[in-house]
Amino acid sequence: MAQYCKDHHDFKIGWITAIQTEYVAACALLDDEYDPLPSVSREDNNSYTFGRMGKHDVVIATLPTGRYGLTSAANVAKDMMRSFPSLRFGLLVGIAGGVPGTSHDIRLGDVVVGTPDRASGGVIHYAYGKTVQNRPFERTGSLNAPPSILLTAVQHLAATHERKGHHIQKTIEAMVERWSKLEAYRRPPTETDVLYKPSGKAVQPAVVRREPRNADEDDPKIHYGLIGSADQLMKNALVRDKIAEREGILCFEMEASGLMNDFPCLVIRGICDYADSHKNKTWQPYAAATAASYAKELLQLIPSQVPSQRTNPPEAGNGAFTNFGIVQNQSGQQILWRAGGLWCTCGAVTQPGLRLAALLQTGRETSLSTAFKSLRTKYSAASDIPWQHLLSFSKVYGMQRKTLEHHISG
Repeated sequence: MAQYCKDHHDFKIGWITAIQTEYVAACALLDDEYDPLPSVSREDNNSYTFGRMGKHDVVIATLPTGRYGLTSAANVAKDMMRSFPSLRFGLLVGIAGGVPGTSHDIRLGDVVVGTPDRASGGVIHYAYGKTVQNRPFERTGSLNAPPSILLTAVQHLAATHERKGHHIQKTIEAMVERWSKLEAYRRPPTETDVLYKPSGKAVQPAVVRREPRNADEDDPKIHYGLIGSADQLMKNALVRDKIAEREGILCFEMEASGLMNDFPCLVIRGICDYADSHKNKTWQPYAAATAASYAKELLQLIPSQVPSQRTNPPEAGNGAFTNFGIVQNQSGQQILWRAGGLWCTCGAVTQPGLRLAALLQTGRETSLSTAFKSLRTKYSAASDIPWQHLLSFSKVYGMQRKTLEHHISG
């Protein structure tokens, strides 16, 4: 695990998964994994994994074990936004039950990306509406569309794939080579992708015969359209087809409609079954990996927000800075600064750690001992010190909270 001097404001992308399989796939695709950050809120019940994916710092969370559905997903997103106030957008990445049909040749392992049409934002809460006597069910309301920056990247990526194809399979193979325990995330044999005709009778239904995909076709395929979401697991082919025909849905899942209005995000789903009574878990790991691989490829097209560089240290007492940035002191030494009054210096380039240097009250770098004296002056008790800031530095330097307390109280 790599050690980096990170702060909660550094993370601009929040990635949410619903089950362990999805969480594993997301974490396994990180290019670097960071040390954990201290919690900034007692009300945040999430457990996070931090890392870098391409040029982006990403924070990943998953739903509590055994607690699925819209409310649980909304709670995870709410806690994440509270603890990471600089998030630009989110990604909801995982598995779903696909809708087989003629308009979209959806097969196991394919990816569905929730994109808007003229009437819907990309996700439909298909069970939210009203039932009136002698009338068919009427769905009411609509959910927000993903942020424009994500939809622009989706369009760009779709055009790139049309010309060059995607890298999903290569990404998964590289992931498994890197993490040898994840053999289950490889593509299952094609003969295990079996589609049955919908039947309301208690007999073994007939198998739908489908032609193999052509060698020049992308496999898995990526589909763009509407995703159906509700607090119920879809395992009925007849109901599946009825709702899908009515709403134009490509797949069914259980979390997205709890997020779209309050957590600006894009929903990406790998197809693990056909939302019928023949559900099984054989394709779940691979489907989770295909969705995560698409998400990683998408992030490569989104510009990162790089902290601005300064040639001089910020003015003393200026609390407007919210992120880390590289500055130089009057001696020409590069240092890191952040809001909240704390300096962090790199020291010699060859040194592996970062040193906690001083408060941002003098306008210049001071020694470590001076920093502790300043802390004793500024804070009347150790409990008043913003530990969420100090510990993010001290863990990198190898110091523990007790060591800091000793210096501050000494």
